[in-house]
Formats: sequence, structure tokens, C-alpha cells
Amino acid sequence: MRLWHRASAACWMLAAACLGVASLGGCTPAEVFLQRLGALDADVKPILRDAVWGHGNPYVWGARKNLVIEARWSDYRRGLEAVESRRTYCIDLTSRRMRIDDLTTQTTSLYDGATWRVFFRGKAITKPAEVTAETVGRLFMFEQAADEMRLVRETFCMPFTLLGDGVKLSSSGQVRSPAGGNLWNVVQAEFQPNVTGHWHEDRLFVYFHPVNDRVDRAMIVAFNTIFNGIPHWGEWSDYRRVGDDGPIMPHLLDFRMTDVAGVADLGRHLTITVEKMAFDVTLPAGVYSTLGAAPAKLPAEPVTTPRQLGRDDVHGTTR
Repeated sequence: MRLWHRASAACWMLAAACLGVASLGGCTPAEVFLQRLGALDADVKPILRDAVWGHGNPYVWGARKNLVIEARWSDYRRGLEAVESRRTYCIDLTSRRMRIDDLTTQTTSLYDGATWRVFFRGKAITKPAEVTAETVGRLFMFEQAADEMRLVRETFCMPFTLLGDGVKLSSSGQVRSPAGGNLWNVVQAEFQPNVTGHWHEDRLFVYFHPVNDRVDRAMIVAFNTIFNGIPHWGEWSDYRRVGDDGPIMPHLLDFRMTDVAGVADLGRHLTITVEKMAFDVTLPAGVYSTLGAAPAKLPAEPVTTPRQLGRDDVHGTTR
């Protein structure tokens, strides 16, 4: 298991690689998405184009300023009690800033665009300058915060995050389900460590749904504190539109530990269930830099009906 990234939590520059923050001078976020789509290889371009429009189109996504997620984590390992927790994420879609409030462990992690800060039960945790037997636990908290936020940003906000800086996409062809019912287009993502914070060996194989073009599942190999370099299958489901004419977002992520062939069940089952999600929330000043500036709880999500959104009709609010 590797705990200490070459791109440490203190200098982790997820930046535009996470949410498509416009890095091309004078361009709107939607224009950046479209330019990056146009630059993709011919065998990948139509897959990503359909996926972007299937999740709500680049104009809908590019207009959003922040994203707040209230979620429930359940991490089960065979033979052990499941570890349950409730967490709130605040993500600035126009910059690198982010916040994690773990309401169960009373841990808060803040990233103001330059520096991570971690608090446990209201007390600031000092990041150690070196790894020793006495400091390894504290350093792990910083690495875990960076890994968790990268996971949340990249997985909930695909396919837009696949168009970020430092991400190389290539086609892995088509894969048919064992029962023959589905034929997925599969795209492989590789990462530049100094840009994305990933390890060079990290890989992501994304399977796009053959009917609605959305992210359906993925084979994940990530050398971080969450997956530890062990392959995991991920499934994206319970898609809903967030807000009136907003992006179409998954409300359930399901990860299962497997082998390199993606066949074995190795006994781990991690689920992230969204309880509430909202874009463009009015947040307290200093929410990304101040412990006491926690966001208010979100109101209940309204029930929305399918509407025309982008390339074609959305076929319901769930997968």
C-alpha cells in the first residue's frame, strides 16, 4: 500500500483536471469542453460527445459555480462490521477549493486552493514534515482527505472530469455483457501525476451505457488510501436531474474489490449514497478556509419529471 503521493496533499493541484475549470484564456467553461472534445482522437470523440450531452450538455454544466453533496458512506469488508458515516462536500467548480465535513468522526478538511487544513473535533491537526512512527497517523489524515475529494470530484462529475488537464483518453473498444444484453463503449483514462495528483500507474476504464450514453460502470486501479492499488469495480446509478434543467447526476456509487481480471469478489463493498445534492448554493464566507463556516443543511430535493435536455430526451430520472 502506498500512502505518500509524489504529489502530496499540501501541493495537490487537482485544478482544471477535476471539473473542467476553464484554463484556456478568454473561453467559457462550455467552450473549453467543446474545444477539448474536438481535440480527442476520432475513436473516442463520439463516445465522450454523447456522454457529455447525455449528462446534461456542456452549457448546463459550465454554468454551475459550486456543488454541495450530503452523502452516506458504507464501507463493508467481509467478516467485519460495516463502517458507516455521513459526510458533506462543498466543491467550488470555478477553482480548486473544497471542503469535507465528516459528521460521524467530527473531522473537517479544508482546501483553499493552496493548502490543506485538517481539524479533528475542532482541533487543528498539524501536518508533519516527515514520516515517523509517531507522525504517520496525522500524515495519513491529510493524504486521505486529498484522495477522498479527488474520488468524489472525479466520479460524481464524470464525464466532464475526463476532459480535464493531464488526462489522456484512448478507446478500449466494445465489451458485451456475459448475458449479451449490453454492449458498452469502453474508454481508458491515464493520468499525468504532476497535474492530476494520480500515480502514473493509476488506470480507469469507463463503460458508457449503450442506451443513454451515461457513465454506467468502471474498472478502477488507483494507488491511493481508498483503493490501495487493488482493482475495484464501480457502478454509477440512480441518475437524477439536479434542479430545474440542471445536470443529470448519479446518486449512488457502488465499489467492489476484485482481481485484475475483474471477476473475483474479494470481499469489500463501498457504497456512497447521496441523500441531498445541489448546485449554486449560497455558502458562508470562508467556507473553504474556516472551520466555523460550515454550510447549512440542504433542503429536500424536489421531485422532477423528465424534460428535453440537450441532445435528446432524458428517459426518466433513474437508470
